[in-house]
Amino acid sequence: MDILKSKDSAIKVAKLKRNFDLFYNKFIKNNSLMFTILFSIIIVYVLFTIFNTFFKIPVILFLGTVLGLYIHKNKK
Repeated sequence: MDILKSKDSAIKVAKLKRNFDLFYNKFIKNNSLMFTILFSIIIVYVLFTIFNTFFKIPVILFLGTVLGLYIHKNKK
């Protein structure tokens, strides 16, 4: 940890640490439901991103090919 520049910054750090400890003990400690929900949101986001990344190009190519064949077939 960096050396604190002044007395005011040391007081701010101490207040932040005390407030974080209070918040942690009151809301986060032993709260497995919240962490389970956060974990599931992250997993769904990763899966959705992977799905969009890998399956976007084949869908575009397939639809483009079908549209091209349709236009070529109905060309007058």
